[in-house]
Amino acid sequence: MDFIELFAGVANTTKMARYSHLKSAKFDVLYEAGKKKSHKSDFMNILHSSGFLLACIWILKGRSDVGFVVLLATKCSSWGPMNRGTSGRSACCSVGNLQLRSVVEGNQLCERSCLLCLLTMSKGGVWCLEQPGLSVMEFYPAFRYMLNCHIVAGGNLNKVHRVGWWMGHYGGGTPKRHYCWSSSRHVKSLDKGKFQWKKFKEEHPNRVETVRRYRDKNNKVRYQGVKNTLRATEIYPIKFARAVVDLHARLISEPVGPASPPVVPPALQSFLTFPEDSPEQWPHARLGDVFKYLRKLKGLRVPREWEPHIPDAI
Repeated sequence: MDFIELFAGVANTTKMARYSHLKSAKFDVLYEAGKKKSHKSDFMNILHSSGFLLACIWILKGRSDVGFVVLLATKCSSWGPMNRGTSGRSACCSVGNLQLRSVVEGNQLCERSCLLCLLTMSKGGVWCLEQPGLSVMEFYPAFRYMLNCHIVAGGNLNKVHRVGWWMGHYGGGTPKRHYCWSSSRHVKSLDKGKFQWKKFKEEHPNRVETVRRYRDKNNKVRYQGVKNTLRATEIYPIKFARAVVDLHARLISEPVGPASPPVVPPALQSFLTFPEDSPEQWPHARLGDVFKYLRKLKGLRVPREWEPHIPDAI
């Protein structure tokens, strides 16, 4: 597998990757539409154990010999400024109001996305996690922990990189600022420099309006998001998707993650020497549910030497 797109939506980036003869996979909960009612597994939903494990499986199929890229556009609905009054999120309190289901699910998606990034690094791949410019996801504790893991594994600060860009530079209907964290420094080439607002307005006289401005009865200016046009800004322009795919060779050109030891020890030996993560590092990932899902699989076969170390339940 050369390229994997998670939270893909209409999957313009995957289309461009396949046009470039890159073996690719795309994932989005939208792809479950039309599944049989008897099919209870949410296999494209990373909030569900089966969806999270399917994403893990495809990452494990990534080409560790030459490298592969995983692009995550993790759902941002509760992380942006328009939802801040409801979610209670900010840079100083990114965890948000845990009384709300949307906030808890947002935290779970973020934590599982971070775990997928760590899995990608350990497999020798490159990950890129994209968010709208004002999203506070990058301040979430598990996100910072994930970034720190890369720094510790690589031995220096140059193992994680942040870039910001204007989607208007890539043919977007609105200027819209985005940012991306990645394990490759080459992601910084997505930044096309300062955005020329005046030029954009002249070239887009009928540009998409995502906000309706009006005055209330007290003559105070109010703003209201336009639902349909806001949804449209979630789709990557073809020009941007093409730019990401054109970066593929550069993204995988340099090794990422910790260097492999001269002699790789047996898997069980590595497992027994792993340091234990504190549960506080992944409070909403619900990894216990994932373990229970795996343990109940009828086709599960645990090697005999592993049986003493894999409990029936946790």
